[in-house]
Amino acid sequence: MRPFQLSALLVSAGILLSGCYLGRDSVDRSQPNRVWSEDHVCNVSSAPMVVETVVSALFLTVTLVGVLGLLGSTGQSHSVEDGMAQSFLAVVLVPIALTGGLLAADASAGKDALTDCAEAQAEWRIIHTIDGQKHPSK
Repeated sequence: MRPFQLSALLVSAGILLSGCYLGRDSVDRSQPNRVWSEDHVCNVSSAPMVVETVVSALFLTVTLVGVLGLLGSTGQSHSVEDGMAQSFLAVVLVPIALTGGLLAADASAGKDALTDCAEAQAEWRIIHTIDGQKHPSK
């Protein structure tokens, strides 16, 4: 497999595994009465964050081991094949590290989105509890 094919595969896997939390806006709290259920306030799943955390930890561990392997072998004399293998490893480590970093950043943004969603749902419950106390006929 050529480096550009591997990097395309890693980027595609990163996009597919991503919960796409980066760039996600905060929950709109301006019209809480229009939402008829707490579940419809927002919907954030923690499953993509768990997968992103595991995969990013794996990718970053592979990157660390690869970099340490490259650093450990720089002082020795090499054959042409060893030099090509090291070049290939260095080219492959960059997309692995970038994909791992992207997934870690997305998992962190997902944690913030999950917290924001929980806060918005709590506000919805409070508003509708107070509203129900004001109007006992509902």
